[in-house]
Amino acid sequence: MSGLEADIRLERPLPLNVQLQVAPGEILALVGRSGAGKSTLLKALAGLVPMQGHVRVGAEEWTGLPAHQRQVGYLFQSYALFPHLSALQNLLLAMPAPDQPRARALLAAVHLPGLEDRRPHQLSGGQQQRVALARALARNPRLLLLDEPFSAVDRPTRRALAATLQDLRADLAMPTILVSHDIEDVAALATRIAVLEGGRIAQLGATADVIARPASASIAELVGR
Repeated sequence: MSGLEADIRLERPLPLNVQLQVAPGEILALVGRSGAGKSTLLKALAGLVPMQGHVRVGAEEWTGLPAHQRQVGYLFQSYALFPHLSALQNLLLAMPAPDQPRARALLAAVHLPGLEDRRPHQLSGGQQQRVALARALARNPRLLLLDEPFSAVDRPTRRALAATLQDLRADLAMPTILVSHDIEDVAALATRIAVLEGGRIAQLGATADVIARPASASIAELVGR
């Protein structure tokens, strides 16, 4: 599996000038205030907004590729499951080639065995988010993007979901970017933190270092110091 190298520059919907490198198997957390550009950066990486610069995964150039040609697993805050499809069908639809045994194995890996035939309205919020995580992995992604994946569930469910993602880390050989406003989730999951301010990276470093030694008062407030 290959790492990510990106130089993202855009003016709309908000100015961004960000350079990132994320190693295979690494989880990089993006933190920042509302409007700092976190979700916009994920959309640029996924090919959902036009940008200047470049995006490379390994030796493969993604710049200019439309979203459907990028091998990206994208976990949205709102789950974005198809309501008329079962959990299993949601995964099968996301796969390049439907593979029922693998889809069932992914649902088991996120602790949903026996719930394959339930539709989203028959699942709790935490269970829906587990289906969404399994679906993001079902595409065999080379890059995994997690946009506030735990914000719509309560604290016990957040901890359980974070533990599930932690359990899967050994199998997540792709680079992963996590957007979260919850420093507890970030501390539990991320290898490094990138702090976005005004569309630029204000601080980048190992998770423990950024939390212990924030570079400014505003960053200290973000990381709870």
